[in-house]
Formats: sequence, structure tokens, C-alpha cells
Amino acid sequence: LRSLVGSEMCIRDSSRNCVKCFGKINKTTENFCVILVTVFSNNVIQNNIRGSSGYGLKHMKEVYGNFDTVLEDIFDSLDFFDNKGLIDKSNVCIYGASYGGYASTQAPMMRPDLFKCAVSEAGLYDINAQYKSGDIRWARGGKKFLQATFGDGDEAKKQSPVNYVDKLKTPFMIIHGVKDIRTPYKEAVTFMKELDKKGITYEKMIVEKEGHGFSDEENRIETESLLKKSKATVCMGHLELAGFEAHPGYSHIN
Repeated sequence: LRSLVGSEMCIRDSSRNCVKCFGKINKTTENFCVILVTVFSNNVIQNNIRGSSGYGLKHMKEVYGNFDTVLEDIFDSLDFFDNKGLIDKSNVCIYGASYGGYASTQAPMMRPDLFKCAVSEAGLYDINAQYKSGDIRWARGGKKFLQATFGDGDEAKKQSPVNYVDKLKTPFMIIHGVKDIRTPYKEAVTFMKELDKKGITYEKMIVEKEGHGFSDEENRIETESLLKKSKATVCMGHLELAGFEAHPGYSHIN
């Protein structure tokens, strides 16, 4: 299965009160998985879907112009681990940051039957907007990189979550830093306005002094705390609690 190239699975072994991780996992990833499983008591699948680095140039370039298509790898991995009896596919949430935020938004739109809840941190919601905002365009060769990676015009429009908000049926949460220059906060605001227009409820945590990912330890701790209160999981896992309640317009500002 292409989706299982580098896929990682961590489960809690209740009989031994410990965590088991499977797959090609480096030390950083292993620590990350163990923390998530220990804190949230969930199984965690951390996919290295097509587009991930570390598995050859061909594997990495599969995402170019196929931002949404490669998400099928996530769906395949859920089927695989469910068939192995390691997860309950009917009780899964998805979380990710940056491209992972895009994936955590677009995937539930593509397969609302698969996810009980979704959390997007520093997500990309409008690909075409990257040509007018965001720091990639400032770099040497930045525009060419955007065109090669994302596509533009109608191609990018077809892959952008902002154009499919009516398909979001999954309880949803947005986490974003106001000072984010990679996936600018104003694009997240545009996405939330579209959700509001459609009457779609969601939760949000907006932090004024953070950028593309939270560097302040207190904000990280508060994010974890908020996720727990919301009954949301981290990454994809087998939940003891199915999803989280979605409330319109919840906001935390530092």
C-alpha cells in the first residue's frame, strides 16, 4: 500500500500499561507519538503520505498539483489498521498543522463518513491566496515553486477548502496565530467567514502573538488543555470519547 510507506502507529497496551509504536519512526517522531498517546489515551497514526520527504524525490513530488488527491493515502491507512483490528475506523479524528491543517480540513470534506472531529492548526484554506500573501512568494524562485507545488487559477481553486465549506459536516476546530506569515491569519478569517455564512459551527483558538505554529510554552499547554476540554484527539486515533461539541465563535486571544 502506497499510503503505508513510513506510516507510524502507536497504541496503548492496557495489559502492560505502556505504548507500542510500529513503522519507520525516528526518535523525535517516537517521542511525539508517545506523548500524544500517553496524554490523550488514544491510538495515533502518523502518516507519511505521498509528498512526505525522506522517501525519495518521486514520493515527495507526488503531492505537486495533487494536494487533495494524496489524502486518499490517509483513507487507505485507516482501512488497513482497521482491518488489522488496531483501530475502530468508526471512531476517528484528524489533526494536523500547516499542510496537515489543510489535510485536516479537506479530508473530512472528501470523506465526512470517516471522521468524528477535525482540528486544523495554521492550515492552508485558499491556495490561490498564496500568490498574494504568505512568505513563500518572497523567496527566490518562490512563485515558480508555488506554481509547481500548488498549481494556480482553476487548478488551485479545485483543491482549496474555502470553496467547499458546505461539505464540512464534521465537528471542527481552527487553531491559528495572528502573526502567521506562511499561511496568513487573514486567510483563516476568510475561511471562518465562509463557515459563518453557511451556518456551520466550529471552535477556534486564535493567539495574537504567535506565528506559524506556537513557540510559547504556555500557549502550547493551553492548546493541549483546550483540545482535552473539547474532547478532540490529536493526529488520528481510536477515541474513548467520540468527537467534541462544536460551539460557534469560541475565541481565545493572548
